[in-house]
Amino acid sequence: MNRLLSANLICLRKHKFFWIGMSFMFAAGIFFPVNRYLDMKQCGSVNNLDNGFFGCALFIGILTAVFCSLYTGTEYSDGTMRNKIVIGHKRRDIYLANFITSAVTGIAMCAVFFLPYPLYRNSSSGVF
Repeated sequence: MNRLLSANLICLRKHKFFWIGMSFMFAAGIFFPVNRYLDMKQCGSVNNLDNGFFGCALFIGILTAVFCSLYTGTEYSDGTMRNKIVIGHKRRDIYLANFITSAVTGIAMCAVFFLPYPLYRNSSSGVF
Protein backbone atom coordinates (compact mmCIF):
# COMPACT_ATOMS: atom_id res chain seq x y z
CA MET A 1 0.00 0.00 0.00
CA ASN A 2 2.83 2.41 0.84
CA ARG A 3 4.48 1.72 -2.49
CA LEU A 4 1.25 2.35 -4.35
CA LEU A 5 0.74 5.67 -2.55
CA SER A 6 4.30 6.80 -3.15
CA ALA A 7 4.08 5.82 -6.82
CA ASN A 8 0.80 7.71 -7.20
CA LEU A 9 2.20 10.82 -5.53
CA ILE A 10 5.33 10.72 -7.69
CA CYS A 11 3.19 10.42 -10.83
CA LEU A 12 1.08 13.26 -9.52
CA ARG A 13 4.02 15.64 -9.76
CA LYS A 14 4.16 15.11 -13.52
CA HIS A 15 0.42 15.28 -14.14
CA LYS A 16 -0.41 18.41 -16.16
CA PHE A 17 -4.00 18.83 -15.03
CA PHE A 18 -2.89 18.74 -11.40
CA TRP A 19 -0.72 21.78 -11.97
CA ILE A 20 -3.38 23.49 -14.08
CA GLY A 21 -5.91 22.94 -11.29
CA MET A 22 -3.49 24.20 -8.64
CA SER A 23 -2.73 27.37 -10.61
CA PHE A 24 -6.44 27.92 -11.30
CA MET A 25 -7.29 27.61 -7.62
CA PHE A 26 -4.45 29.98 -6.68
CA ALA A 27 -5.70 32.51 -9.25
CA ALA A 28 -9.25 32.14 -7.94
CA GLY A 29 -7.89 32.63 -4.41
CA ILE A 30 -6.44 35.94 -5.52
CA PHE A 31 -9.48 36.97 -7.54
CA PHE A 32 -12.13 36.45 -4.82
CA PRO A 33 -10.72 38.85 -2.18
CA VAL A 34 -9.82 41.46 -4.80
CA ASN A 35 -13.32 41.26 -6.23
CA ARG A 36 -14.82 41.60 -2.74
CA TYR A 37 -12.62 44.63 -2.10
CA LEU A 38 -13.64 46.30 -5.36
CA ASP A 39 -17.30 45.56 -4.60
CA MET A 40 -16.87 47.03 -1.14
CA LYS A 41 -15.32 50.20 -2.56
CA GLN A 42 -18.08 50.59 -5.10
CA CYS A 43 -21.08 49.88 -2.85
CA GLY A 44 -19.66 51.15 0.42
CA SER A 45 -20.68 48.03 2.31
CA VAL A 46 -18.38 46.21 4.68
CA ASN A 47 -17.48 42.64 3.73
CA ASN A 48 -15.70 40.40 6.16
CA LEU A 49 -12.87 38.29 4.87
CA ASP A 50 -14.49 35.19 6.31
CA ASN A 51 -17.45 35.47 3.94
CA GLY A 52 -15.33 34.38 0.98
CA PHE A 53 -13.61 31.41 2.59
CA PHE A 54 -15.82 28.81 1.01
CA GLY A 55 -15.45 30.15 -2.50
CA CYS A 56 -13.31 27.12 -3.21
CA ALA A 57 -16.44 24.98 -2.88
CA LEU A 58 -17.65 26.46 -6.18
CA PHE A 59 -14.75 25.01 -8.12
CA ILE A 60 -13.33 22.10 -6.15
CA GLY A 61 -16.11 19.68 -7.07
CA ILE A 62 -15.63 20.25 -10.78
CA LEU A 63 -11.84 20.21 -10.60
CA THR A 64 -11.64 17.03 -8.55
CA ALA A 65 -14.17 15.25 -10.77
CA VAL A 66 -12.15 16.10 -13.87
CA PHE A 67 -8.86 15.27 -12.17
CA CYS A 68 -10.05 11.90 -10.84
CA SER A 69 -11.43 10.85 -14.20
CA LEU A 70 -8.28 11.88 -16.04
CA TYR A 71 -5.91 10.38 -13.48
CA THR A 72 -7.60 7.00 -13.09
CA GLY A 73 -8.57 6.87 -16.76
CA THR A 74 -4.93 7.24 -17.71
CA GLU A 75 -4.05 4.30 -15.48
CA TYR A 76 -6.65 2.13 -17.16
CA SER A 77 -5.76 3.14 -20.72
CA ASP A 78 -2.00 2.87 -20.26
CA GLY A 79 -2.26 -0.57 -18.67
CA THR A 80 -0.82 0.54 -15.35
CA MET A 81 -3.77 -0.91 -13.48
CA ARG A 82 -3.25 -4.31 -15.12
CA ASN A 83 0.46 -4.21 -14.33
CA LYS A 84 -0.25 -3.46 -10.67
CA ILE A 85 -2.60 -6.44 -10.48
CA VAL A 86 -0.10 -8.73 -12.24
CA ILE A 87 2.62 -7.70 -9.78
CA GLY A 88 0.42 -8.89 -6.94
CA HIS A 89 -1.33 -5.85 -5.50
CA LYS A 90 -4.92 -6.34 -4.48
CA ARG A 91 -7.64 -4.38 -6.23
CA ARG A 92 -8.76 -3.01 -2.89
CA ASP A 93 -5.30 -1.56 -2.25
CA ILE A 94 -5.08 -0.08 -5.74
CA TYR A 95 -8.47 1.60 -5.50
CA LEU A 96 -7.79 2.81 -1.98
CA ALA A 97 -4.46 4.30 -3.06
CA ASN A 98 -6.17 6.08 -5.97
CA PHE A 99 -8.88 7.36 -3.62
CA ILE A 100 -6.33 8.67 -1.12
CA THR A 101 -4.36 10.33 -3.92
CA SER A 102 -7.51 12.01 -5.24
CA ALA A 103 -8.50 13.15 -1.74
CA VAL A 104 -5.03 14.58 -1.10
CA THR A 105 -5.24 16.39 -4.43
CA GLY A 106 -8.59 17.95 -3.53
CA ILE A 107 -7.31 19.05 -0.13
CA ALA A 108 -4.17 20.50 -1.71
CA MET A 109 -6.22 22.46 -4.23
CA CYS A 110 -8.37 23.90 -1.42
CA ALA A 111 -5.25 24.77 0.56
CA VAL A 112 -3.79 26.59 -2.43
CA PHE A 113 -7.02 28.57 -2.69
CA PHE A 114 -6.54 29.82 0.88
CA LEU A 115 -2.87 30.80 0.49
CA PRO A 116 -3.47 34.35 -0.83
CA TYR A 117 -5.99 35.23 1.92
CA PRO A 118 -3.44 36.12 4.65
CA LEU A 119 -1.81 38.51 2.18
CA TYR A 120 -4.97 40.56 2.03
CA ARG A 121 -5.62 40.41 5.76
CA ASN A 122 -2.21 41.95 6.48
CA SER A 123 -2.53 44.67 3.87
CA SER A 124 -1.52 48.17 4.86
CA SER A 125 -4.89 49.64 3.84
CA GLY A 126 -6.59 48.03 6.84
CA VAL A 127 -9.62 47.09 4.77
CA PHE A 128 -9.74 43.44 5.67
